[in-house]
Amino acid sequence: MSSIAIQNQSILNYYDLLTAENEEIEKARKQEVYKKVPEIKKIDDEIVKISLNTFLDGGSIDSLQTKVDNLTAAKLKLLTDAGFSKNYLDSQYHCQACKDTGYIGSERCQCLKNLLIQRGLDVSNLSVSYSNLSFEDFKLTKVSKETINPKVNKSEYDQMSENLSIAKDFVNNIDRQPANLLFMGQTGLGKTFLARIIANEVIKKSKSVIFLTCYELSKIFKKDAFGTETSIEFTEDDVIDCDFLVIDDLGAELNNSFLDSRLNNVISERLSRGYSTLITTNLGLTDIRDNYSERIFSRLTGCYRTRLFLGKDMRRN
Repeated sequence: MSSIAIQNQSILNYYDLLTAENEEIEKARKQEVYKKVPEIKKIDDEIVKISLNTFLDGGSIDSLQTKVDNLTAAKLKLLTDAGFSKNYLDSQYHCQACKDTGYIGSERCQCLKNLLIQRGLDVSNLSVSYSNLSFEDFKLTKVSKETINPKVNKSEYDQMSENLSIAKDFVNNIDRQPANLLFMGQTGLGKTFLARIIANEVIKKSKSVIFLTCYELSKIFKKDAFGTETSIEFTEDDVIDCDFLVIDDLGAELNNSFLDSRLNNVISERLSRGYSTLITTNLGLTDIRDNYSERIFSRLTGCYRTRLFLGKDMRRN
């Protein structure tokens, strides 16, 4: 089982534990009340008895409800007279909205969404310092509105604004229409920064996300194949099976036939399974064609939406 699957199972186990804990608390409180006010146990027994008899004899439901209401009112008075709160015997929940099931009807409760978001941050490999990024942080103040780039026949500002808009659409549609992006451009133009923002936004949609540099990904391949030691806990199965994968800085790793083959496997498997992937690179298409196999080149050019990043280094004042 992959580490992501284990994380998902641990969340389901968490709700099972909550249910068991709630039942124990409810049982202990009932025993406490019965010991202090035995009459309350008699009333509970009577409610069970008349309910069963009504069911077996086909009696009136309205008449049963009246009797139960009267007995419940008497029970509540005994409970409060004994110094207990009126809700003391009610089922105890950490989340009243979903009653510790994680769902309200068929929809995920906010408590489950929060757990999934935290899970996503924990396993994504995103640095904590980037965990609060949003699209509002991607500023275009340093991008020229006057400089027309002949590669795209538009201003650098218009191109980068379009990149941002496409990134937002990508996140908004990831549930309905999984897609793949290839961010290309020189160092310092915001490719990795925008990729981190996208990863954070996808995590907020309770998706499993993994963010890796291509160099880190190569370490995973070597660990799985040769047992090479690395601090990276992911496996190739994790990388293939996550909802959204970011491979940052394609071309920074020392490529060879083994790594090319494994990278092709990840790209191909994710395409066949309908998972979304974003790849950033400083390489141009000619460089990718020259440095990687024809299979990788054809998949990146045929199955990924390429976006060119333009302008001056955003990291400089």
